[in-house]
Amino acid sequence: MRAVNMGLVLGTTAIGLGGFAPGAGAQTLTLLDSFNPDEGGSINSIGYRHRDAEVFVHFEHNALVHVYDRAGNFLRSFTKPSGIGGNDDDLDFPREGVVVGSTFAPPDSMLLIENDNTPPRVYAARASDGVVLAQQDFSNSLGTWVGGAWSHARDTLFAVSYTADVVHELDLQNGTALNSLPVEPAGSPSFDIFYGDIDILRRDGNIYAVSSSQNSIRVLSPTGVWLGDLDVDAMGIRSMTGIAFDDRRGEAWISSTNGTIYRVGGFDRFECQIDFDEDTNITTNDFFVFLTLYQAGDLTADMTGDGDLNTNDFFLFLALFQGGC
Repeated sequence: MRAVNMGLVLGTTAIGLGGFAPGAGAQTLTLLDSFNPDEGGSINSIGYRHRDAEVFVHFEHNALVHVYDRAGNFLRSFTKPSGIGGNDDDLDFPREGVVVGSTFAPPDSMLLIENDNTPPRVYAARASDGVVLAQQDFSNSLGTWVGGAWSHARDTLFAVSYTADVVHELDLQNGTALNSLPVEPAGSPSFDIFYGDIDILRRDGNIYAVSSSQNSIRVLSPTGVWLGDLDVDAMGIRSMTGIAFDDRRGEAWISSTNGTIYRVGGFDRFECQIDFDEDTNITTNDFFVFLTLYQAGDLTADMTGDGDLNTNDFFLFLALFQGGC
């Protein structure tokens, strides 16, 4: 295990990962683990599903999605919702329910950002088997997307185009682009998206972009302000094609064209108020622990923080539980 100081550097100012305030102090990212799946070669995209702690992988020009546990053990595979092999796509798993077109997709559904055929589109699908729940098409003028991520803070999807090196903020209900953010804002160093991806760290709401042609992770605010670059070259991470955050553990899963999946720790964790069993996952066990505390009159279950246990605490827990915190 190699620890590398990965503080963002903007000019000569070190910028910490938590909020990116000058002088906040650099955090240390650590290469925790890596594995090379036997089921394929070059990896095009990656996603992480918090609910079951599963890693979803799409191999280049393969019509299947492969699923692994955190240790890299193969669990299952299923046909991509689009049925296309290709190499211009991405996988994301919003912890809250999302409306795609006019259809509600439940929490932890799979979003497939697909751009191998026209028009660019987004599917919502069941994470267990890829069965399509909804589809929303977008304009061809938006370029070719190779990655995307749901923003819990803004209730929008962000997608990055390699043909224009632009991040689009998208409305999944009506199929429109709300904003267009250059990957290389004025004043920032050169950064080119080829095979690539973005994800949004839940704790700070910022956009983290990777590319197979870069040895660093670019960090942008949701309004397109360049916040710095994370140099991962010292950790031996190469040819990055995808990034997916495990927000509760403060880890990132990074895929590559060389077939290696890297697990990197040291990002700011998102502490969930309803993680009552403190295992970094939200499951029915958290509900049973909460219910036991609530019935016993234990103020640990005081969700509203008013010093009293009542139905408001119960309904707040249910709302957060349904939305994946």
